[in-house]
Amino acid sequence: MLGADAEGCSLASGQGRDSHNVWNRQEALRFQRQNAAAERAAERERKLQETAAGKAKAEQLNADLEARVARLESILRRVLDREAAIDLNAMLRTDEVPPLDLGTDGVAAQRPIWSNYAPPEPSPIAGFFGAKSRHEQRLAEAREKFERAQLEYEQAEAARQERIREHISRYEAALLAYQNDIARHNSRIAQVSAGIGERDRESVQYYLDLALSGTLLPDDVPHAAEVAYSPRGEQAVVRFELPSIDVIPRVESYAYVATTATLREKKRPAAQIAQFYRSVISQITLCCTCATSSTPTRNWITSS
Repeated sequence: MLGADAEGCSLASGQGRDSHNVWNRQEALRFQRQNAAAERAAERERKLQETAAGKAKAEQLNADLEARVARLESILRRVLDREAAIDLNAMLRTDEVPPLDLGTDGVAAQRPIWSNYAPPEPSPIAGFFGAKSRHEQRLAEAREKFERAQLEYEQAEAARQERIREHISRYEAALLAYQNDIARHNSRIAQVSAGIGERDRESVQYYLDLALSGTLLPDDVPHAAEVAYSPRGEQAVVRFELPSIDVIPRVESYAYVATTATLREKKRPAAQIAQFYRSVISQITLCCTCATSSTPTRNWITSS
């Protein structure tokens, strides 16, 4: 019986180990499935985020592209929407000069007052208990403090007055330089205005340079221009730099391809590029013509 019992225990123990091994394998498989599911979910999320970012980038590139095309298409319209001639009168400077600011030095400190230092008078009764001598001692100490405060005040006030003189000196020097700069500027404008009426070469070229510099050309279009004026023939020759055909965007649009995670460019047709380029050149030429076609007369500016 003892041998049979031992054999039964051994069999039960083996079955328990087998059940435990099966459970371990099942748990391992379940854990693997969970990990695989989590990885697939993470990969889906990564692809979704990647696709969203790719589409957002394509949309931004398309928006920038559309804005660039719109600027090139509206060169002439922007120029025609503003006054072509330059009002030289508006260029006269009438700047308001800010007043002198002394800051904290503009306010003097309060002068010491003896009443703020004098000790109170002792009562008649207190005199019988030696209060008079103590009062005289406190009075002497108060006079010493008052005189010291007066001296410190006089020193501080003298230093403040010196700083004020320095402030005024710097302000007057800066004001004079500022006024001289305004006077030179206004004199130059008056000289140009008078010179235009007399067909002076330098004045006319200066005005035409101003007019050309005010043309509202896009940043990616050259702004360089040269003006030569002949008073004898009353003719102005304007040379301006034209952009190359590279100013026209070669890409018509962008699209994000999720399957390859890349941006795809749709090329602009060559015929469209050539036509667009001719339009830009024509607009720039007309802009420069508009800018230089209106010259002010002598009465555009008033003398002052």
